Amino acid sequence: MSELKRIEESQPSGEATSSSTSSTLNSTLNNSITSGSGQSLTSKGTVVAQRPWFKRLFPHLPDYLGPYPVGVHDIETPPNAAKNTKGVLIRLYYPTTSAATKAHSRAKWLPKGTLYSVGYGNFSKLPTILSLAFIYPLLAGVNTPGYLNAPLRHAGKGDDSPPPLPTRLPCMIFSHGLGGMRTTYSTFCGNIASQGFIVAAIEHRDGSAAVASRNAYKEKIRYRHPNNDHRKPGETVDEYLLRFRRSQVEVKAGEVKEVMQLLMDLEAGTAIENLMATKRTKGFEGQFTGRFDFDNWVMSGHSFGGATCLTALQDPSNPFKCGIALDPWMHAVSDAHHVGKPFISVQSENFQWKTNLDPLADLFSHTESSSKSRFGVLRGTAHQDVSDFPALFPGLMKRIKLSGAGDPIRALQLYHEWHLQFLKEELETEVPFGDYPGFEKESKDRPKEIVEGKEAFDMLYGSIRHDWGR
Repeated sequence: MSELKRIEESQPSGEATSSSTSSTLNSTLNNSITSGSGQSLTSKGTVVAQRPWFKRLFPHLPDYLGPYPVGVHDIETPPNAAKNTKGVLIRLYYPTTSAATKAHSRAKWLPKGTLYSVGYGNFSKLPTILSLAFIYPLLAGVNTPGYLNAPLRHAGKGDDSPPPLPTRLPCMIFSHGLGGMRTTYSTFCGNIASQGFIVAAIEHRDGSAAVASRNAYKEKIRYRHPNNDHRKPGETVDEYLLRFRRSQVEVKAGEVKEVMQLLMDLEAGTAIENLMATKRTKGFEGQFTGRFDFDNWVMSGHSFGGATCLTALQDPSNPFKCGIALDPWMHAVSDAHHVGKPFISVQSENFQWKTNLDPLADLFSHTESSSKSRFGVLRGTAHQDVSDFPALFPGLMKRIKLSGAGDPIRALQLYHEWHLQFLKEELETEVPFGDYPGFEKESKDRPKEIVEGKEAFDMLYGSIRHDWGR
């Protein structure tokens, strides 16, 4: 079996779910997702977190970490032949007011319950009947801390205590990994928005989402698994997989450009057709006119979305100021020798192999912005710890080895603080993110949890196991 094929089959749920993981999911969905005492355990059985009993009864997401409440709003644009656009679907995360949280309900984590629960199940190779019987009941009641269609917070002093915001807010585009969609990383995106950013999370339609919707949920785009029968004559498995995944990245990078244009239209006050609009939300997008700070534009993504992030940063026509690439899947990056913008790449400890790490090390040694770019590892984490799943199902995710030995809530906090420190260095904005009690306070445990620079590369190379043929 080729190395790339082994990698495809051994990826955690972000890159291809193995049959062993699928069977484990089948056997554990009936079991409790946390220990009876509510304690989250490391692989050695050490208690690392404890949830209140009422939050252990059902899957639950942590509150956002910033000072501003967060609103969310979905936008889907139709294809436009005149503009040569295919249409995109995004979820906007943005700061709102405390008053709005009393007038609006929290957004569901599954925007369309049965569609996305079956999509997640199909991606994990579960029968549809199990998805409907177990995944849907577990996830249908999960709310995010964001408030659906709450208004964008006005500039200046609000009705509550957080610092006043400027008129224009920095913006971020987020690209999900394989098997994700626009709410899979709601904690990551909402945490950034709670600091005063506008975040656009894309639901990609290249076949990399667990399932993607089109035409206001009337159509669905299923996840596309690689198919060796689609190889060209004389093409090896590795060559086919590279062509297949890189063609998807090209589509995703094109969607990033389309989202950029959508946000610029919102900024300019250009009327847009939102297929997700209702009578209550008609004209909702008008409040975003004049509110984007495109001098402080950030690209971000996880795994396959991390590859999309780096690809977008390589395009000189994209006006991104910097980027955040989380566990980027480097096989999907066509040119791993140059990124013209500074970026931070935070790796999980348990998602590493030499053929992925080598191009990343090469990128940091050759890129023009390497002096400003940062590389590091968050100890005790696995590939999915930046997504919402470990926070929702801490016990289950540890059992199937898709979450690391540490506390997933603590991991999300550290990811957030690390990214904010980088953004504070790179952006020139009046948004006072980080300027509140607690942000600058150093944790005594942080040096044990975070490894940076050459030490991080050395640690990862030292931990790599060459056991793909096992």
